[in-house]
Amino acid sequence: MKRALCIGVLGAVLLCAWARADEGPQAAVESHFAAITAEDYTAADRWFSRAFIRAFKADVVKLNAYYTARRAQLARGYNIMDVHALSDPGRETAVVVVEFGDPHPEAVVNITERMYYYLIREKAAADAPGVDSHGLAWRIDIFDALGFDTLANARRNHYLGTRAAWDEDAGRELRSRQGLFRIQWALTQFAGGHGQYPLRLLGEENRRDELITAGYLTGAYPLSGYSGKPMRSVGFKDSAAGDFTYVSIDANGDGQREGYWLLLHGKDPSKAYFRGLDIDYILGSSASLGQNELAQEFAALWQATAGAQLELTGASEPLVPQGGLVPTPEQAGLGTPAVPGTETPQMAAPSAGEAAPTPPETAPTPPEVAPAPPAEGAGPGALDVQALAQQAGRELAAKLVALAGRILARIARAPPLVEPLIVHTYGFR
Repeated sequence: MKRALCIGVLGAVLLCAWARADEGPQAAVESHFAAITAEDYTAADRWFSRAFIRAFKADVVKLNAYYTARRAQLARGYNIMDVHALSDPGRETAVVVVEFGDPHPEAVVNITERMYYYLIREKAAADAPGVDSHGLAWRIDIFDALGFDTLANARRNHYLGTRAAWDEDAGRELRSRQGLFRIQWALTQFAGGHGQYPLRLLGEENRRDELITAGYLTGAYPLSGYSGKPMRSVGFKDSAAGDFTYVSIDANGDGQREGYWLLLHGKDPSKAYFRGLDIDYILGSSASLGQNELAQEFAALWQATAGAQLELTGASEPLVPQGGLVPTPEQAGLGTPAVPGTETPQMAAPSAGEAAPTPPETAPTPPEVAPAPPAEGAGPGALDVQALAQQAGRELAAKLVALAGRILARIARAPPLVEPLIVHTYGFR
């Protein structure tokens, strides 16, 4: 009972502290906005956290763009919609939800722009703005058009790739996966220039690695999110969070490696796709597939070539786009792939120094996957990103035009509004 009472008193004390004009997270955001309105950007910078300044202050163009956009929004007025604490263990964090006014208030439909400011209470110099009697001050750590329940989640996308990211397994996993996509892109470029994929990858800073010697990776592999060192090539059954396994495929036994598998080792057993192994992300040279589909294909190939069965876990797929950056074999200039069932694929060793498995005498046939048609006009080894982007842009524009037409038609049929219709949209990031 006493403990519950103490917690209640502590919560009341914190709420009172937030209410003080010189200490609360809302006051920090409002002071930041006042400095922007006065075009005193040096003062505005002082309301950012130390981590924000280290990570983003050097990007002058991006920071200038932020101040330009925010000054235009502030000129229209704003409201603080919500202020509440966040659940970041070991840290005192909060979010301030700001809604900026409509640039065209005279219109029938009013459109506001909402922004989430995520703050952290940290040590500050005695003469710093907003510092309290304990030498602490609320500072803006990141801002986003999306709402999150922790500062750790809010900052993850922004701090990814910088040295200021918090040490969390989720962030480590994302950085390792980012490295895996960089390796995949290097493999795509290698295939375009050599007509096939490498036999094996060595990883780290090994000067005998084909992606390094050929210049597709500069000096070293991407850093592992877990160790902070260049990613290593390891055995398929090894336990090595943040490292990868590479398997090259010669489907028709002609000595040309027209395919590959690239598998990321993780840390969370609940995300692993094979029972008893730590593989939690899979990329391949086949057409875009979901993670569980790729796991099924790899399990079939492993059964066919190594004669061993992998038990699929059916783990949930991560909420990110699947497939990656690799074109079909035709786009990569690797010729027509062999029809499954006509030949037994020859699979290279899954890691440096490990002998290739011997195929069984009667190996099951991997399931057939029809190759995706090559992009129109794409040359050997090229991924027609521009054409895809243009097509996506045309489709989005058509949908927006159709939506606008429906909205205008509805407004024309609707009776006069008693009060303006409020539509919330995301603001500038």
